[in-house]
Amino acid sequence: DDGEGAGGQTRGQAEAAPGEGDLAAKLGSRHVQVRAAVRPAFVSGSLVEYYSKTHGVWLPGTLEVVHADSGPSGRIEYVVLVESGGGKVQNRKGVSLAQMRPPLQEGELVEFYRKRNGGTWTVAKIYGNRHSTSRGYRIMLLSDQRVIDKVPTERLRRHFPDGTAVKIYKGPAVGWVPSVVRGAPSPEGANEALTPRPNAG
Repeated sequence: DDGEGAGGQTRGQAEAAPGEGDLAAKLGSRHVQVRAAVRPAFVSGSLVEYYSKTHGVWLPGTLEVVHADSGPSGRIEYVVLVESGGGKVQNRKGVSLAQMRPPLQEGELVEFYRKRNGGTWTVAKIYGNRHSTSRGYRIMLLSDQRVIDKVPTERLRRHFPDGTAVKIYKGPAVGWVPSVVRGAPSPEGANEALTPRPNAG
């Protein structure tokens, strides 16, 4: 299904750990190894929605970013604390970016999955904030301005019209880079499996 963030430095730039700049000035830069900046897709504490493969729904959660490798590979692990209802919180480790997305915001364009006619996607917009873990979102269809309440999270994904300015995550070494959607197909009448897909920021 779909996934927002901020860009970082450009490829090849590096940032020194606290104190390394002064040390480099005293000893010469060749004696100090400056670690390359690692740019996660999200920062710790971010509110996200986590896609549960078991239940086939998007659940609200809070993200923790673990820098599993401070070396050149910049390996990052994402851990999501998922609200499972009844005040319980479950820890999900090793979550892929395809299983996370920022919560949908009021006024944001989305595609709504209709089960009729074998299943089709149609364009709508978020019409109010999410109600709760189980009640989903309120949306307004752009075709006839009809408002639908409590739409399940798994039946909504972000919509990016042709020409939309977006950011694409290129990995921890590069981070988010600006891009533009070109040649985006219309969701109207599209018959696709109801599964999550990676989302631009």
